Amino acid sequence: MQRRLPLPPRLGTILQSGLKEADLAFLSACQTSTAEKKLADEVVHLAVGMLAAGCRRVVGTMWSIRDDAAQDLSTAFHM
Repeated sequence: MQRRLPLPPRLGTILQSGLKEADLAFLSACQTSTAEKKLADEVVHLAVGMLAAGCRRVVGTMWSIRDDAAQDLSTAFHM
């Protein structure tokens, strides 16, 4: 079952969402596994938020990615 969070996803919303039943979160947006520059010494980003909320596995990106490349990656990953 797919569950979608409201957009844009906010870390606080994710942490409160209780994703204990979630097996996989695939985050295909740019830099979903990268902390903000002002928090460079912290490991706080969307992927960690998904894990902290209870999701078993998370796939995120640490770099910018073109939309077509993200679509290709998502398609290949889910095959």
